[in-house]
Amino acid sequence: MVRGGRRTPLGRPIAGKGAVRAAVALGLAAAALAGLPAASSAAGLRAGAARADITPDLGRPAGGYVRPDISIDGVASRLYARAVVLRRGSQRVALIVVDLQGVPGSLQRDVAARLRPRGFKRADVIVSATHTHSGPGDRIGGEPPVDERGGFLAERIALAVKRADRGLGPAAAGWGRAPRADASKNRSLEAFLANQGLDIPPHEGSLHQVEGGRRRTIDPEARVLRVDRVSGDGRREPLAVWSQFSAHSTTFTPYNHLYAADYPGVAARRLEARLGHGRRAPMVALANGNEGDQSPRYAGFNAPAAADEEGRRIAVALERGWRRARTSRDLSLAGRHTVFCFCGQRTAGGRVDSNAWMGASFFGGAEDGPSIFYDTGTEGRRLPAEAADPVQGRKVKVLERGSEGKFPAQVRRIGPFALATVPGEASVEMGRRIRAAVARASGVGSNQVVLAGLTDDYLGYFTTPEEYDQQHYVGGFTPYGKFQSNLMREVLADLARRLRRARSNPEPAARLEPPAKRPSEIDQGDGGAPGKLVREPPEVARRMNVLDVSWTGGPNGLDRPLDRPFIELQRLGAGPGKRSRPRPIRRPSRHRVGRADSDLGLNFLWRFQAPGNRYTARYDVPPDLRPGTYRFRVTSRRYELATRRFDVRPSNGLIVRGARAHGRRIAFFAQNPAPDPERNIRIRRPEPTGGVLRFRFEGESRRARYRRGAWRATLPRPAKGEVTVPRHGLRDGLGNRSGARSRLRIGQVEPVRFPPPIPIGGGPVPGPAGVGTFPPSTPPGPPPDPAPGSGTAPKTSASQARTQGEYVAAANDPDYLNHAGGNRLPWPLMPLVPPGSDLSRITGKERSSEDMLRELLEP
Repeated sequence: MVRGGRRTPLGRPIAGKGAVRAAVALGLAAAALAGLPAASSAAGLRAGAARADITPDLGRPAGGYVRPDISIDGVASRLYARAVVLRRGSQRVALIVVDLQGVPGSLQRDVAARLRPRGFKRADVIVSATHTHSGPGDRIGGEPPVDERGGFLAERIALAVKRADRGLGPAAAGWGRAPRADASKNRSLEAFLANQGLDIPPHEGSLHQVEGGRRRTIDPEARVLRVDRVSGDGRREPLAVWSQFSAHSTTFTPYNHLYAADYPGVAARRLEARLGHGRRAPMVALANGNEGDQSPRYAGFNAPAAADEEGRRIAVALERGWRRARTSRDLSLAGRHTVFCFCGQRTAGGRVDSNAWMGASFFGGAEDGPSIFYDTGTEGRRLPAEAADPVQGRKVKVLERGSEGKFPAQVRRIGPFALATVPGEASVEMGRRIRAAVARASGVGSNQVVLAGLTDDYLGYFTTPEEYDQQHYVGGFTPYGKFQSNLMREVLADLARRLRRARSNPEPAARLEPPAKRPSEIDQGDGGAPGKLVREPPEVARRMNVLDVSWTGGPNGLDRPLDRPFIELQRLGAGPGKRSRPRPIRRPSRHRVGRADSDLGLNFLWRFQAPGNRYTARYDVPPDLRPGTYRFRVTSRRYELATRRFDVRPSNGLIVRGARAHGRRIAFFAQNPAPDPERNIRIRRPEPTGGVLRFRFEGESRRARYRRGAWRATLPRPAKGEVTVPRHGLRDGLGNRSGARSRLRIGQVEPVRFPPPIPIGGGPVPGPAGVGTFPPSTPPGPPPDPAPGSGTAPKTSASQARTQGEYVAAANDPDYLNHAGGNRLPWPLMPLVPPGSDLSRITGKERSSEDMLRELLEP
């Protein structure tokens, strides 16, 4: 006899009283959860995908770095909300990825409230952050201020979902996976080693001590949900990709003054371009996972180049996972959700706290985002083991955060995979434990569980109890105590178990109401002032060089439109080298003017300077841009500006580094022109490829063709002595050429001379307003990865060359100091500790903040 407690996957009581009817209902539920078609969902999967520009106005601090003295004054790449809507029968879900540092719970609820008229419930709206530290924000993990920005973000995120929902159509979807082991590293190695029972001081651990090697310290897996549109005749083409990779989005370092989507934005753009040939490009969204102790690989000569290289590596893995995915129209959808509370609950290992406490180690920041306290020894600052608290462990409690301790969580089955949400940042090992628990409860393999971190709310980090007691930065920002993560694991496992057994949602700890409606108007493309060109590009531009264009306009960057280009590179004329006079800007001819690039891509960045309301855009000319005649066009709601035309020509800066020979065979080696770290934007291969190299040997002209990394030829006699490469003698596969004539002694090859990669975190802690450095800081952690070849940088970043005297001068500037009761504290301290407070619990020294700063500022 069926009792009222037996429920369907939707949580409704099973109709009827017969055991047969119960068995049928449970069988249908099991079939749906296993991805098999059921009678109620015979129509198959429907999907839609869309994006919306969420780039706000300028002048705000970035989210992720607690530096209110460093404000945003430009855009390196647009910020987006990307939405994939899946629907099958009565089940629907919106998977949203936003280019933000985190997702406050109020923002997720605001978005859900705006989508309620379209039939979305709060739990149907899953909002994940890419964790870019170069998006808008005022403080770590805090609620957005009740101003126009909070409403602006909610309105624009909801717009992306509405666009996707309006485009619903027949679809097929499936999951794929691919590893990428060279795109991340563990930034908290000693804390990780605590999981093996080791207790090692900060910065003294070694990868040789890790059981399982370096790959055990990272999560190298890229997980991909491929969604294809299905046409009436059964043909399929890419519609969307929802993906997940675990690494902090911090290639744009604390020195950064630009909005940037960081490497997730680059990876999305690169994969869209690779999959969009000959058809509409799919929309790609890249969410984060268990990245709590995962840093990206800093492999670029400046922040934009590091993001470009990181994004390129991950895009390759995403494409591999996309190709491995097997799509089906019968993909099932089901889920369970709840609101849980820490509230002093007992969990495996012990009790969690009812109050949220920040530890002393939090105030120093992490290696890739250090604060001015980092060098005072905050990393690993903890209580003696005998003084440990049963709830907060060895944490040195410094600051209590106001929080009710109630957070959302859910587990979604999307076909054979389970998607588990975490309202914060899990470490790599805690992520493994959560996935294992969800896998056991779901009855799937752990490789079929996807962890969506930074989703639907933000409370901080989730570390293992062993890592927590090391009290590195992530342990100091695990606010509810040593066993906080164990409760998170149990909540998600319970949801997965209920989903598998067709039980209803657990009773929520609270009802999360949407916030009061907030204003949402931020001017979109009209700063209220006319534009005027100030600087134009030269008449001839070479590939791999940088072009600038400047103009005056409205204040605070408001001239930029949303979803449309602000700056375009337009190609003029019908073919390469053919010049034609452009028509007036307001009546362009499609046959003579075409968009070649824009700031919606990756090759532009622009800044705004308040004095004079001056905009300056920089364009990094790609090495494969088609030669011809071009111009820049700037479009705002109040004005349209077009520069004079200019010719783009192949580079003549390739350098032949030397030649080696073995008997009659000779090989030549070359490099691309070295980028300027202060001006170039995109990553560049150190060495060109393809093409032909002309040379003279013993008075005879010969050719070498590119093969296996060099230009190779076979001579009639053994190669000895010297060879000569004439002017423009090397021409690579893109048409770029070498410069002046050169004489090479066979057997001598100069090293590649390229700028070295930036160190983790960008180097020393930035000084006030990002000028200079905060002494006596040195780049935390291990040295950066070696540069290509054995050469040195032709030019280093100016931000790393400031002297201590320059910093002291800036620190005494009244514009950067807070005068309160006679105290003078640099702005970086203000969001952390009230002026004049005792910092001994943070620094471990019995002295006031003024004494500490005086010591730091002394030569």
